Amino acid sequence: MPKQMLSNPPRGKRRTTANGDTRKRAVNGSISHYKDEKKGLHVFSMEHPQKTGPDGKRMPRLRAKNKDYNAGLAAIQGKFDRVKQGLPPTVSKITVGWWLDYWYEHILKVTAKPKTLEGFEIAIRLHITPHIGNVKLEELGPDHVRYMQEQIIEATGVPTARKARRVLNSAINAGVGERKELPFNRVANVPQPKALPSTKTPYTPREAAMLLRFVQDSEDFYASLWGFFLLTGDRKGEAIGLTWDCVDFVNDTIDMSWQLQRYTKKHGCEPLVIAPNGKVEAWTCERAYGAYCPQARFDFPDWYEVRELWGGLVLSRPKTEAGQRLIPMIAPLRELLARQAERTYDEPNNVHNLVWYNIRPRSMFRPVSPEFVDDLWASVHEQVGIPSRSLHEIRHTTVTLLMAFGVPIEIIKQIVGHSTVFSTENYLHVGVDLARKEFAKLNMLLSIDTSEPEVVVSAASGRRLPPGLSPQIRAIS
Repeated sequence: MPKQMLSNPPRGKRRTTANGDTRKRAVNGSISHYKDEKKGLHVFSMEHPQKTGPDGKRMPRLRAKNKDYNAGLAAIQGKFDRVKQGLPPTVSKITVGWWLDYWYEHILKVTAKPKTLEGFEIAIRLHITPHIGNVKLEELGPDHVRYMQEQIIEATGVPTARKARRVLNSAINAGVGERKELPFNRVANVPQPKALPSTKTPYTPREAAMLLRFVQDSEDFYASLWGFFLLTGDRKGEAIGLTWDCVDFVNDTIDMSWQLQRYTKKHGCEPLVIAPNGKVEAWTCERAYGAYCPQARFDFPDWYEVRELWGGLVLSRPKTEAGQRLIPMIAPLRELLARQAERTYDEPNNVHNLVWYNIRPRSMFRPVSPEFVDDLWASVHEQVGIPSRSLHEIRHTTVTLLMAFGVPIEIIKQIVGHSTVFSTENYLHVGVDLARKEFAKLNMLLSIDTSEPEVVVSAASGRRLPPGLSPQIRAIS
């Protein structure tokens, strides 16, 4: 807008309105002004620079009122400049906190999986909103993001700050094009805090061999579970959520299409006391937590594929399509699963058909919880005599060993289920054959006999065996 617009606007022929106000008609394209004598306000208006809207209708005029002439003139000029930049005429009252809540409830919940929602909700509630939630969305800039990151790093550390930064960036990206306050992402170019060096140490070949030897020699109920982790590099939830219908002894493949996860149930009863801010302070069941409500229920979206097991434990699909894959059942793994089949396959009380279930007296036949598996894994290290590590570090071991022997990265990604694998159903079957050959290299490294072993299975229990296992084999002592 030309600078002369800030001076007294040009006037045309004088006219008198119905309420007696006298004003002059403004020249087209200039600022119109008159004084409302009853209210003592200077009233300004001018034509919208966009002329017509997306629907083809004429855009309403820009207007401003003020008791001070110069302040009113500056206000109408400011509105014109903002519209020229693609912003709403006035500064929006919408804050970052309001937009994050709206984005979470009405956009993210439609597409994100429950576990993703849990992580995002924590980041918004505990780390983003407390620091920049009151900032007007339109005024959010790099300085606000840097301040948020600095505060989070000081309070909880770099990983949490990186997570909050990613969540904020996703929310702002979702608003671009939907909110006029966000013509573009002003925080996209703010660098994330640098990630700290990883402290995870994969098992050495000697340690991995010691663990596998322990697995082969042990008669422990969960020995085959530890071997499964070592030979596949699968995630914890994928292994303890494995069911017998996904184990194919005929084609020597395992379908890793489900994972065991824990979710928190929500209240199924009606709210009893609701605070002014909308938060429920009491429920009709008189229980504070939803998990203890007699009518407790999961709050899963209709499209989310899930199989309820017991309590808060459910089987759900892996977080990416790459996680739904077939992996080869190499000879040592086949032997371990055959031994486990004698214990749990076709067990009448194994209602969920799990390969590994809980054997503690009070929890017999229930799913194995992730926390219980962690405790058992720590005790295995004590028995073997090696430094304790988390189950997730087995994945690093499997990948490292395969890479050391020149296994193609595409095959490794299929075996361990990394999200960067892009494959069709046909490609998955081709990948299984290739991965079976490549896995033999890992067997050589660990000095394990890769020849087809004698399957050691007992039919003494009288229960049927999985297809592909022969019943006329010597019994396990």
